[in-house]
Amino acid sequence: MFKEYLVLSSRDPRRNLECQDYVINRHARAVLRHHAFQGVFRRYIISRTVQPGTASMQHTLYAQRTEVPMIVEHVCDDAALFRKALQNEDHKAAIKPDEEYIASEFLSGPPMAIEMDERLVLSQPHVSRYRVFDFLVRRPEVDRSEFVTWLDREAELLADSNEFRSIASRRVHNVAGSGAALYAESGGTGASTGQGYGAIVETWVDSLQDFSTVLPSMMHRYDNYVDSAASYSVVTTEHVLVTDQS
Repeated sequence: MFKEYLVLSSRDPRRNLECQDYVINRHARAVLRHHAFQGVFRRYIISRTVQPGTASMQHTLYAQRTEVPMIVEHVCDDAALFRKALQNEDHKAAIKPDEEYIASEFLSGPPMAIEMDERLVLSQPHVSRYRVFDFLVRRPEVDRSEFVTWLDREAELLADSNEFRSIASRRVHNVAGSGAALYAESGGTGASTGQGYGAIVETWVDSLQDFSTVLPSMMHRYDNYVDSAASYSVVTTEHVLVTDQS
């Protein structure tokens, strides 16, 4: 399975809603309608950053990035098919002008693409309201192997925690890839590859206040291997376009 995030940065956070509306209701639907992308996506989800005032500092592990209007999730069974679709000349002719419009109208720079190895920690039938992303940067003295070992221990602890299971409906640990991201190196998208991330963690919750009760102990454990000053959090709600999740 191939998984990749596109992280967008807004030129003006006050226009985040406008940017979200355009990408979801015009751009993403145009991509899905194009013949080159028929059957390509196993998951295509846009997570929209919540409006100011929805989440306070106590509701997240790290400082929140309000300049991120959305995080786009691409999941495919076959990365080669995704690459082929991106490089399709008819697709590029149809979609490229729209991508250029989004970049010039809403964004402060090109999207950042990050490839990941998805590791499911917890999944319950209920779909929660909020999807919280933590972009984890590892401490300089911690190598990649040690970082992943710490992260796996955290996964085991949370999966066995009744307290955490009562708060979160789903938890995913995504170990960031070290090479060039497919979206960045294929199809002339203009995107860059996100560098320096150890993992991106996703947690689905209904109550940010309840979630905040488990954050102090979690942060204490993270301090062993995560650079808290360089890491950040994004609180979102999901807009599902294509999904394989029940």
